[in-house]
Amino acid sequence: MPSAVTLYWENRRRPHHFKRGERVRVPVGVAHFPREIPIPPRSYVERGYNVTRWTAMARGGHFAAHEEPDVLADDLREFTRPLRYA
Repeated sequence: MPSAVTLYWENRRRPHHFKRGERVRVPVGVAHFPREIPIPPRSYVERGYNVTRWTAMARGGHFAAHEEPDVLADDLREFTRPLRYA
């Protein structure tokens, strides 16, 4: 199987389910690009993840790092800035 589709295939066969009260506690940032594959709403993601930054980008998609490198880099900097001295 080509490596690019392995993640999708594995997740379809055995999707991850959080147990009641289980959460990922490390800070999580989401840069949501409008032409990317659909993702669940923020309220749903926050049930299992410690979302500290959620950015709805104005443009870009699946190849965001290539399409909008400056916008993505700026968002990554803003996400990590408070974590530097934590």
